[in-house]
Amino acid sequence: MPPKKQEQQKKGKTVEKEKQKIVEDKTFGLKNKNKSKKVQNYVQQVKKQAAQKVEGNKPRRKEEEEQKKMSKKALLEARAAELGLIMKPVKEKDKTEEISEEEKRRQEEELERQRIANLPIEEQIEEHRKKLDTTKKVTEEIFRKWLQSRTAQVSDKKRKSQSTKGKAAPLTGRELFTKQKELFVDDEDADTVKYERPLVYEDSDEEEEEEEEDRYPSEEESNQIEVQRLTDNLNRTSLSNQV
Repeated sequence: MPPKKQEQQKKGKTVEKEKQKIVEDKTFGLKNKNKSKKVQNYVQQVKKQAAQKVEGNKPRRKEEEEQKKMSKKALLEARAAELGLIMKPVKEKDKTEEISEEEKRRQEEELERQRIANLPIEEQIEEHRKKLDTTKKVTEEIFRKWLQSRTAQVSDKKRKSQSTKGKAAPLTGRELFTKQKELFVDDEDADTVKYERPLVYEDSDEEEEEEEEDRYPSEEESNQIEVQRLTDNLNRTSLSNQV
């Protein structure tokens, strides 16, 4: 048996002997110890007094010390947990996770496009119509105004493109030598005399303008084509709404 346990047992035996001796001294000569309730109550009080006299306030102090230890331990554990949360490294999002999310979103969009593409044409139109902003209703007056502004924009754009294309680009030396060789005829004093001769491209500009006019429709024709196309779209939309 360990020496500490032997010492504790010896202390316990001596304490019990002291208690028993005090009780025997105070209850010596009493009669009917086991019969009378009053005598039994007195004996119990004597035992308690003897225990308090021998042990003092050790049990209460021991209990208070244990409570202090427990509260101190709980406080330390709480602080350790708090520090653990504070010092816990922040988990950053891995690049692979971001790529997987982007890939997942792209696959979902692709599946949605395939689903719509496999539907009949009427249901496809309906799906696209649901995605449109329907807060503002399109009336005939609004459509006419839009058509007029759209036609003006197309005409303006066409006019600007034609004016830009009508300008002749500067020729390179090779192109100039190929088209107008007479400009490069040297005379006897070519090594000493410097001369400048104006370059005229009127013929080439006129030819290019004629080619462009033949290649592209006129402004009036393009406007008519655009108006006809928009009118056809309007009629087609009205027919689909009626169906």
